[in-house]
Amino acid sequence: ACGGGSDSEGGSGGGSGDNVITVYGTNPQNPLIPTATNEVGGGDPLNNLFSGLTAYNSDGSTVNEVAESIEPNEDKTLWTVKLKPWKFTDGTDVTAESFVKAWNYGADAANKQLNNYFFYPIEGTDDNGNTVDDAKTISGLKVIDPTSFTIKLKNPESDFPLRLGYSAYFPVPDAAYDSSGK
Repeated sequence: ACGGGSDSEGGSGGGSGDNVITVYGTNPQNPLIPTATNEVGGGDPLNNLFSGLTAYNSDGSTVNEVAESIEPNEDKTLWTVKLKPWKFTDGTDVTAESFVKAWNYGADAANKQLNNYFFYPIEGTDDNGNTVDDAKTISGLKVIDPTSFTIKLKNPESDFPLRLGYSAYFPVPDAAYDSSGK
């Protein structure tokens, strides 16, 4: 945030670091879990606390954020994602597994996540975005190595990466899950 005055007066030159910045003036309706928050009061803080594969510029264009690349196969049904080196605020690495685990959590009907519908295009989910046949994982997601994974879609979608900046697709660190892995 910016302020007036000189550095010596505690203005725009920084300061002690004890300042508070308010991002939005409403309270979230739900805990700040990316797959469980679908309203502005929670969405605005999520967008300031988390990073996604892509991000949106003020003109509406999409740029890679955590993703180094998001490349399709020829028919646009299989997307290969490669990640940049990135860390969560707890210091742990953001990995391909971080994304896949968060998306599986969001699509597992037992977790009753509000943003599960974002996963409906991915193979292994139903029309509501829930995993099929009581599966705990989305069959269309495969971790290749720590910095890459694939997304297999039910149907070709040339613009699939445009949606990947929405909070439902944000990863969460392992510390966000309880001891049972949920």
